[in-house]
Amino acid sequence: MFGGQASIRQQQHVWEQSRAEVFTSSADTFTDSFLCSMCVQTVMYTVITYPMLQLEWTAAKFFWYALMQVRPILLLELLNADWSTC
Repeated sequence: MFGGQASIRQQQHVWEQSRAEVFTSSADTFTDSFLCSMCVQTVMYTVITYPMLQLEWTAAKFFWYALMQVRPILLLELLNADWSTC
């Protein structure tokens, strides 16, 4: 009688542990893919628009321009805005 209860508790513990691992791995994957996607978008947008504005090519100015582009790109990513419908 008591052996059955221990088995049920063990099965429940294993099930909860596997659920926690799935959630943790999916959260890590989302974070990694989101950060990677945002970095790629920021670099691509900066490389395309910086010369279009005919700004002077210095490392400091390019870095600050890229840093200032993180904010709107982050906003659009988090809001999941689709500007094609405007």
